[in-house]
Amino acid sequence: VSEFQTALELKPDSVQAHNDLGLAFRDRIELDKAIEHLRRAVAIDPQCATAHMNLGLVLLLSGVLPEGWAEYEWRLATDPKNASIGSQRTSASVGHEDGPRSADMQIKRRNFPQAYWDGSSLKGKTILVWGEQGIGDEFMFVSMIPELIASAAHCVIDTDPRCVPLFARSFAKAEVVGTTDPTHERTLESDIDAQSALGSLCRWLRPDLDAFRPVKPYLKVDTKQKQRLRRRYKSNGARRIVGVSWRSGNPSYGKLRTAPLKLWAPILTEPDVLFVNLQYGECRKDLDDVRQRLNVNVFQDDQVDPLKDLDAFASQVDAMDLVISIDNSTVHIAGALGKPVWTLLPRCPDWRWMLDRDDTPWYPTMRLFRQSGQRAWGEVLEHVAEELKRWI
Repeated sequence: VSEFQTALELKPDSVQAHNDLGLAFRDRIELDKAIEHLRRAVAIDPQCATAHMNLGLVLLLSGVLPEGWAEYEWRLATDPKNASIGSQRTSASVGHEDGPRSADMQIKRRNFPQAYWDGSSLKGKTILVWGEQGIGDEFMFVSMIPELIASAAHCVIDTDPRCVPLFARSFAKAEVVGTTDPTHERTLESDIDAQSALGSLCRWLRPDLDAFRPVKPYLKVDTKQKQRLRRRYKSNGARRIVGVSWRSGNPSYGKLRTAPLKLWAPILTEPDVLFVNLQYGECRKDLDDVRQRLNVNVFQDDQVDPLKDLDAFASQVDAMDLVISIDNSTVHIAGALGKPVWTLLPRCPDWRWMLDRDDTPWYPTMRLFRQSGQRAWGEVLEHVAEELKRWI
């Protein structure tokens, strides 16, 4: 913070310094100061998309949804060449020539010919919605698809090809196509009246907290596959099946969100529980370590690849009695399936989790467990272990 303040003393009208200082205050949970500096950055340069987007994310984190969603729209105007999307902020960013630093987002902009949906009536119309961010974001934002299906004549969903089987089963009245390069021909057809990025639906369908209705589980897995997996896990003889995930692959904030498995001893030593690995990516070293140190065997199902086969992974998650995970795509899948899921959050969480609450309007079956200090995972995991005993 002090280095950015020094930069402002040298150049009071620096958009970059105000932007970076705003993000630094956000990381310290001093949100009023963060918003003040981000507003100043926007006032100096009203066309700075990165500053607008960062302001939107801090407003959303604060629970200020209407203005937050409006500013959030600027994410689609950010230029990757002028904003270090998803980069870590360091003192070296002061005076950096590439422009203001961006908050934790990676946007995949798409070019479709249709007009953007402005929230007006979709009666008798066809709307195209498309994914723009990560898998976890898509699983969260598609919670609004049933409302589109109910209000529009037809809905076309352009999504990560790995999501197509799951979304086609879950949203049977919609048309689901996998994202392609060049663009899938179906998304360019003239019968489509309007388009929207998935995240942009929030502005019209979730304008405030009152607009969040208790949602039913909206993703549907392959029931036979789920039952087959559950029978295999139950053959262990444990009373409960609990899925765990401890690592984030986010290139910017992954380390802050990751709670190393070696710290999970209070949880993993709970008797009569089969812990199943829901962590995507290579993690055998972590599993071997807890096996040797704690004499705990976290079940590794090599028949499920969560990175390549999201349909099978969703079935695996649905086979759990409970999911305990840090903030990654696993918690979004669990929440979308209506599974009991406990999400472990760093002191400064992602915007969607807001502050000072142990629940979330996005997922009725989710509980939030928050750090009280930076990297203070020990107390979080002890708290979860106590709650796990009560839950059992």
